[in-house]
Amino acid sequence: MARGKWQIGKRAIEILTITREKAKIEAEKVYGACGRECACYAGTNRTEYKGGNNIMKTKRVLTLVICAAMVMGILTQTVTKVASSSADSLPRLTGESSRTEKQLYNGVTLTSIGTPSGSAYGYQNFNIVRFDLAQRDLYLDTFYYNNDARKLALVTSDITQYNQTHPGKTAIAAVNGDMWMVAYAHARIEGSGTSYGGYSDAVVKKELTVSRSYNVVDGEIFTSGTIEQETPYAGPSWSFGITDDYVPLLGVPVVDIRATDTANNSQLKIDGINRLPANNAIVMYTDRVMKTYKGFALDDAYEILLEFDSDYTPAHGMNVTGTVKAIYSPENGQNPDYINEKQMVLTARGNKIAALKQFAVGDAINITLSVSDLQGHTEEWQRVQTAIGGNIVYVQNGVLTGNGLESGYPTTLLGYDNSGKIIMLTMNGRGQGGTGGSGPRLAQLCTDLNLYSAFILDGGGSMTMVVNDGTKYTPVSHAVDSNGTSYRTVNNALVLANGPERAAQGHFDIELPIEVTDPINISFPSSGYVKALISGENQATSGWEDECLKLTAANMNTAPGMADPYANLSYQNIKNKASANTYKYITLIYKMPKTNAGAAYYTELFCQCEGRAPEGGQSVVGVTYATDRYEYVTLNAGTLSKWKGTISSLRIDFFAGNSPSLRDGDVMYVHNVILSKTAEEAKSTAQVIVSELNGDPLPTATATPTPTPEPTATATPTPTATHTPKPTATSTPKPTATPTPKPTATPTPKPTATPTPKPTATPTPKPTATPAPTTTATPVPTSTPTATPEPAVTATATAIPTPTPAATEDATAPPTPEPTQEATSVPTHEPTAEPTAEPTAEPTAGPSAGPIEKERALSTAGRVVIIAGAVALISILIVILLSIKRRDSADDK
Repeated sequence: MARGKWQIGKRAIEILTITREKAKIEAEKVYGACGRECACYAGTNRTEYKGGNNIMKTKRVLTLVICAAMVMGILTQTVTKVASSSADSLPRLTGESSRTEKQLYNGVTLTSIGTPSGSAYGYQNFNIVRFDLAQRDLYLDTFYYNNDARKLALVTSDITQYNQTHPGKTAIAAVNGDMWMVAYAHARIEGSGTSYGGYSDAVVKKELTVSRSYNVVDGEIFTSGTIEQETPYAGPSWSFGITDDYVPLLGVPVVDIRATDTANNSQLKIDGINRLPANNAIVMYTDRVMKTYKGFALDDAYEILLEFDSDYTPAHGMNVTGTVKAIYSPENGQNPDYINEKQMVLTARGNKIAALKQFAVGDAINITLSVSDLQGHTEEWQRVQTAIGGNIVYVQNGVLTGNGLESGYPTTLLGYDNSGKIIMLTMNGRGQGGTGGSGPRLAQLCTDLNLYSAFILDGGGSMTMVVNDGTKYTPVSHAVDSNGTSYRTVNNALVLANGPERAAQGHFDIELPIEVTDPINISFPSSGYVKALISGENQATSGWEDECLKLTAANMNTAPGMADPYANLSYQNIKNKASANTYKYITLIYKMPKTNAGAAYYTELFCQCEGRAPEGGQSVVGVTYATDRYEYVTLNAGTLSKWKGTISSLRIDFFAGNSPSLRDGDVMYVHNVILSKTAEEAKSTAQVIVSELNGDPLPTATATPTPTPEPTATATPTPTATHTPKPTATSTPKPTATPTPKPTATPTPKPTATPTPKPTATPTPKPTATPAPTTTATPVPTSTPTATPEPAVTATATAIPTPTPAATEDATAPPTPEPTQEATSVPTHEPTAEPTAEPTAEPTAGPSAGPIEKERALSTAGRVVIIAGAVALISILIVILLSIKRRDSADDK
């Protein structure tokens, strides 16, 4: 094709070089020759000749246009080829000042990026390894040194031993993995006097450094997630998993383990695998801990030794029967010895000892195990072959969570982007080559890199990345211990390797969220708003029904004693921002059916600002009721010391502290989440909306205000990127139907006011900064549009001001101890200008459009080349046309 275009262009240039003689000949062919050239040109036939010359002028112009089109086509094709060759490069980071790329292996790239002190990241050095498990010779494995769940080793040692223990595979790169239970915090050693988080009770005789979260190696569970009895309890444990068909996912997997005495059918529940021997818990220990370690349980523990006919694998679907070989109790003062792969120890303390005492020596004990996921991906987690535990989730399913992290923290981040490619990233901190991570920086990072789901692994002094530089394994990122010199040993590592061709990657969908604009009055006119704003559910599912966020309690039985269903509402996914300094009150407009187990519930909101975590009890609590009608509850977040700066998220614990009355299927419908400046404003706004939804008369009214004219809006379709085993996923739009406005009953008017019925789902344009004129009317809310949510309607005794996001104040809190990963806010500055509504929202991807579309676009350099070429070509055309005109003018003379 390029060659053909060149030949056409060449011919066009030849035509442009036609001489005046040829022009004359062409004219004579059309008008005939007079036999006298001078007469033809200057005499009676001059008009005819000029007509022929004009034709030639037209031909020349057309030829120039054709030539220009050909050259532009060739130029565009060339630049497109250049752009496509770099389309798979990592997206640029905001403010990056330097970048180098190195291919570690076919399809595996190490990108090193620097940012200056004035950038959004501050002075920073990033190292990012990016790859796609659709490539069938790549493997991602969790690795423990010596296959020991409690062993600590350098990442360089891990990657070297990996090659020795995995014949046929060669490690390409590795990063540090999960956090672990440390002596000064969780694994408090007897007699040490250690106190942490308000707990000073001893847990072990000697330190037991097991992983904090759910970790799987070659399909075997090395550790289940933290259990409530481990103190201080850190909450649900997140993990990054790879299924048996090489699909990545992020979730909160939990285990359900049952031990049944086959003789008398007595049964007990085991709380976890290779956890700390915590009080009031039963823990199952495998040879991954006790093959080389023993005598760590306190003397008050009651333990039994089980032996099986063959090796067993703790995994979903395990169903094995063993025999009780020995009992170790406080009375006999004995402890279990080292065990092998055919043995297991069950250890009980506190109120769980009585259950374990049912078993006697010689009894046949059946052990079953099942896995589920608190995030709703149970089937996938039951097929996971590799899992690595982590800490704080920053983006889930394309939704930024608003979580935080202490400023300056060296960070290891793991996740996958909108095209399904996996990213392992490290960033330095604490003065060791960079300023480190923080909540806002990591949120920006997820946006810049188009990450779909990502969380951080262990960081601080543990942050390490090691790559194969062609001759040896070299740390390209590493932190140091507190002494400032030595590298830190870690509990496990995540290793990327190449090996023999394996089965193809399975199919998975990546659904990008829509854009939401209004933080003041959040509503849910379509299911797309739920997907765009809600993430991080725990013992809960989030859905959409009747223009409401539907929160349903689920998996109550998978974590007994931990009944805490909640969902995270992220303000970081809202285009405009709101300041906690201005908006002190949070109102939930909700409905609970009478079919719930209880009539009244506590509802708790954990409030997060500046990308911080909800630390130190930073929450407010109210009472909600099951009435089958819409109600409202307003909570004063202004009482919280950390409610300042930009609002980043709310964690809605919709059935907080109600474990005795909770059951699976209990539900709460949330229609609005409204921010208000005053208690009076919150009350008046909520009463109007609740009255409208229930079809009741307004509580008080003196006049009916005139509704504001509203533009129409339609629902925003949610694009869906389908990731297949091919190198690049295919993006297909997923339409979202326009929701039907909710019908409301006609309210009964009071003598002094006529309530306005709920209008159709059309948005109210956001007003300018000038408040509405004074009036005594009670405001009438409008339903929130599908494309752009509207601000909350507010009222006072004399005026109806429209709440507007205000400027954010700086906030800084001191860093907290590393094991808890608590946050320190990073100041941000919000504009004082009021956000402006957009009449129609385009189908925009969440934090940023995915690389599925972006990688097909021309690079910036390519665009520059095209523009420069076009300018040069136009200049040439102008010169040629002017030359033709001058020559023809001379000919005419």
